[in-house]
Amino acid sequence: MGTSFNKNLFAGININFHETNFEETKTFQESGYTSNSSVKRVLLKENLLALGNGVSFQVGTILKIKQLRLGVSYTSPTKLKINEENSQYIETDISDNDDLITYEIDPNVINIYDQYILTLPSKSLVSLAYVFGKKGLISLDYEITKFNNSKFDDNNDSYLNSLNYSIKNKLAGNSESIRIGGEYRIKNFNLRGGYFSYKGPDSNLDNRINGVSAGLGINLGYTDFDFGITKSNNYSQNRLFSRGLTNKYSIDDDSYSFYASFSIKL
Repeated sequence: MGTSFNKNLFAGININFHETNFEETKTFQESGYTSNSSVKRVLLKENLLALGNGVSFQVGTILKIKQLRLGVSYTSPTKLKINEENSQYIETDISDNDDLITYEIDPNVINIYDQYILTLPSKSLVSLAYVFGKKGLISLDYEITKFNNSKFDDNNDSYLNSLNYSIKNKLAGNSESIRIGGEYRIKNFNLRGGYFSYKGPDSNLDNRINGVSAGLGINLGYTDFDFGITKSNNYSQNRLFSRGLTNKYSIDDDSYSFYASFSIKL
């Protein structure tokens, strides 16, 4: 829903419905035991499925001052009701009198856990844009997410309570996202360019995404053609396991995305 006041002030509200479907498979394999060990190999496999849904709302306003546009928006926390289930499988190779015997434990059982509620943090966004008449514009978005405001409704559950402690002490108080973009019109052609930067939520891990984009739009009256390319660098750190073997590893990934669209105005 939205409204305007004197054609210079605009306000709106959104109601958002969220769904999450998270699937994860972990495989841990170990070998290289000493020659006098009867255990030669261990394989552990675990499958996890988490399904959730929730609701949030957004409110925002835009103020027009001649060619200047100032926008502010707020996204409420999201409460997700999540159901989880998992299954496990283990396999070992044992040396017995020069024979190698493989043992498997596959109960083929799906463990279903009690539903819990995860509160995701709110977001605040400030945007600024300058419009060069009919020639083009330049814009800036600055968004802050307070990840350490996330919370599990623990219901006196010791494990969820420990996760809340980790959230408060390990996640960043402010995670910033910056987006800068511009567009310039030359007759029927629109030239576009942009830059974006995102800092991950974990204050102890260096996770960030940076990228640039470029695009071209062609306006032929009743038809529009748009082409674009985005180059992004995703650098992420993680831990092998949350406990025990917590060595960090990093992934540095460059990716390119291309898009094209065609529209007809009726």
